[in-house]
Amino acid sequence: MDTPEPDTALLRMLIVDDDDVDRERVRRLLVRSPLQADIKEAASGAEALAMVRQHPFDCVMLDNQLGDASGTELLPQLHREASRACPIIMVTGAGSEALAVQAMQDGASDYLAKARLSVDALVRSVRRSIEDHRLRGELQAMHQQLEARVEQQAATIRQRERDLRALIDNAPTVMGYWDQLQHCRFGNQTHGEWFGLDPAQLQGRHLREVLGDALHTDLGPHIAAALMGETQHFERTLPAKGLRPARHVQAQLRPDVADSGDVLGFYATLTDVSDIKGAQARAEELLRFSDAVIAHSPIGIAVFRASGPRVLANAAFTEAFAPALSEDAAQHLLRCTPWRECGLVAEALATLADGQSRRIEINLPTPGAALPDAQLACGLARVDRGGEPHLLLIARDISEQRRAHAALVAARDAAESAARAKSAFLANMSHEIRTPMNAIVGLSRLAQEEELPPRGRGYVDQVHNAAVALMGLLDDILDHAKIEAGHLDFEHIPVVLDEVLARLAALFEPRMQQKALAFSVHVAREVPARVMGDPLRLGQVLSNLVGNAVKFTAAGRITVQVSTTTTPQLLRFSVSDTGMGISPEQQGRLFAAFEQGDGSVTRRFGGTGLGLTICKRLVEIMGGEIGIHSTPGQGSEFWFTARLDAAVDAAPDDAAADKHAPPLSAIAPVPGSVQRAPNAPPPDPARARSEALMALAQPLRGAHILLAEDNRLNQIVAEEFLRRTGLTVTVVDDGEAAVAVMRESAPDTFAAVLMDLHMPVMDGLEATRHIRALPQGRELPIIGMTAAALPEDRAACMEAGMVGHIPKPVIPEHLIRVLLEFVPQRLAASAGAAPPEGAASAARPGPKPDPAVLDLESLFARLHGNQTLAWKLLTIFVGYEAESASALRAMLARGDTEGARRKAHDLKGTAANLGANALSAAGAALESALKQGQGVDAAMARFERDFPTGMDTIREALAMRPPRAQ
Repeated sequence: MDTPEPDTALLRMLIVDDDDVDRERVRRLLVRSPLQADIKEAASGAEALAMVRQHPFDCVMLDNQLGDASGTELLPQLHREASRACPIIMVTGAGSEALAVQAMQDGASDYLAKARLSVDALVRSVRRSIEDHRLRGELQAMHQQLEARVEQQAATIRQRERDLRALIDNAPTVMGYWDQLQHCRFGNQTHGEWFGLDPAQLQGRHLREVLGDALHTDLGPHIAAALMGETQHFERTLPAKGLRPARHVQAQLRPDVADSGDVLGFYATLTDVSDIKGAQARAEELLRFSDAVIAHSPIGIAVFRASGPRVLANAAFTEAFAPALSEDAAQHLLRCTPWRECGLVAEALATLADGQSRRIEINLPTPGAALPDAQLACGLARVDRGGEPHLLLIARDISEQRRAHAALVAARDAAESAARAKSAFLANMSHEIRTPMNAIVGLSRLAQEEELPPRGRGYVDQVHNAAVALMGLLDDILDHAKIEAGHLDFEHIPVVLDEVLARLAALFEPRMQQKALAFSVHVAREVPARVMGDPLRLGQVLSNLVGNAVKFTAAGRITVQVSTTTTPQLLRFSVSDTGMGISPEQQGRLFAAFEQGDGSVTRRFGGTGLGLTICKRLVEIMGGEIGIHSTPGQGSEFWFTARLDAAVDAAPDDAAADKHAPPLSAIAPVPGSVQRAPNAPPPDPARARSEALMALAQPLRGAHILLAEDNRLNQIVAEEFLRRTGLTVTVVDDGEAAVAVMRESAPDTFAAVLMDLHMPVMDGLEATRHIRALPQGRELPIIGMTAAALPEDRAACMEAGMVGHIPKPVIPEHLIRVLLEFVPQRLAASAGAAPPEGAASAARPGPKPDPAVLDLESLFARLHGNQTLAWKLLTIFVGYEAESASALRAMLARGDTEGARRKAHDLKGTAANLGANALSAAGAALESALKQGQGVDAAMARFERDFPTGMDTIREALAMRPPRAQ
């Protein structure tokens, strides 16, 4: 309550009197007084009520006699309706004491008679009334605060009582109080759950009624002791009763002792420890189990204190160290001299110091020189027990394991030695077989081109076919061996399907002409023209299947079909024939190694039984599967699938429109259908083949070749083939003679060297290195022509400095194609002009590009003079590889090193085939850096520098090509 100080503060005063004179008198007294007063006046009770409602006053002077009401009547209303409580002083002209008493009872703070009214009396009354009013307000506030505090404390006590009761009632422990006569004064709700008694009915019950006679008798001594003042702690099992389970409890009876020392009763608590007891029992059982595991473990386990004494050890530990140490010697870690000598103690102390687990192997010498050392594998770890570090030592005898490992290593070495011997034998046998077979195949091929009587021609044809078949068997065996050893390499390069199929048609043309078989190839229009894969392996599978179809088909038709499947990038190939068919029983073993469709001694057809097995493995590596549909007497269909990703083809629309223009007549030298009447005389295949070979070798005419070959028959074969195609040949018998001839010849004498590998005096590899060291041999194409046909033999040729490899038996077409890669540009360089007459690179308008960047002459020669195809391939390459630099940079940025390496590899090979030498070199350098993981940034910078130059050179060449090649 805000009450001003009467002497210092401005007092807001209200004078209520219906007499103007009396109001003025009171006013003047207040003005003359020391009080600072703001005085307002009211002439009636209604006016006074209105003013106190609107304005707060510090004191009201109220006359008892008003015109519209008496002061005693108005006094309660003023107190009720005033906007702020204030003291009211009754001022009246009557001096009745009864009136004064009544006014004071009605709430007046003082009573003054007008007759005795003075300044002093008025000031004392105002001061006393304001002070009393302030004191009463403070007292009332204090009283209210006290009441509120008392109520708050009472509410807190009540809440605590409720909380305590709820806590006790909801506690899982039974709680109760029992007096001296064992009657219950209090029990919580848990009694109902444990004993089936309502706690509301528990008060006054005897303890025997709650526990039952048997349990009460059992607990009698503890109850008596508690009533004698002794606290009791004990455990008991409460038996099950009805649906209530048995409980194992911890009990406490605590006496209630009065100040006089008398025992008034006791507090009882029962705690269910069944789960704890169960866990304790399980822990004890687990401890017993752990002890049993340690005791019976086949691995030695021991624990030592940090000071050295052994705490425990199982039987396996004792057994592990028994051959080298006595039981007493292994009792103390730090006092065992053999342990110290073998380094075990040092490792143990380090483990105790840093807490790091360690594994070591130790050798403990056993008593007696005849016994080998005990070899133990030990594990060390620090474990703490009660704050004290201990060493856990685990030991296992590995002596037998070491001996077994040594035996396995010896067996492995023996197996590797046997494998090396097998590989050496396989390579040697391949070489030994290929060397005479080269003479047989070559001489029979030469004989076929001579004028022979019909019977002699037949004999020669049979010899040639048998030799070729024998080489096929040898190739199958080598391929199967490479597949089994996991050494078969696969490429992932662009493949033009039409070219693969055209080569397939050309390969089997003579045999199908001889048997008058119709042959057709059908490619679904949705099959992409260019895919990514291995053209060699794809052609190998197709060749094997078509070869089988030709072998087993006496008359009719052979059809090759290529189509898509529901799985993206998975193409389906099939080879159908109208041959003899295969029975279901024979089909079941077709794809097994060394199995024949007809395994009887009367079978008509030969073979190793490896062809289809190799096909199956190749198809599986290409992500597909292979199968057969066949009906005996009606023919067969062999099919397979292969995952061949579609390559981005940037050829113009007009090139894409005829990508599958059947019947492959624009690509293959054989029409898509080789069908003719059975009685029509077939053309002479030997003569047709000879004429095709002469046309193929036209760009090489006049070239001088050095042939290093020690086998006389092979010399005759190679020399005759080369001379018949218009080349000049110089023959030497060994590598040393080849080096001597090269040393004495002029720089441009020879266009190429054909080098055998296995020769007396000096082998072909060493001879190649010597020739490369000569000035006239640095740029000379040296080509291996050898019976060593394994991948490692090819690698050795390249490492020695050769540029190509031709396996024996030498196929003339293959020999000429390899020479076409290197000889025409060699002839052009030596002559200082265009290649010899008939060479593929005809004069073209405009300046020629630098061969180091783009070697068009090599490209034209490689395509046998087909410049239109060359320009088309270059156009496709520019569109397909235009973004290669940015693509490679993006791959490296996202960490796709393997993808970048494959991309560089593909670009290297494609560019080399097209004569784009600068691009090929840059791709090769980047591939090498990515493979080795070194110098990648420098190789990528070189690629980004050389790539635009190479691409611009190709674009300039395309812009300047002759109109007829557009």
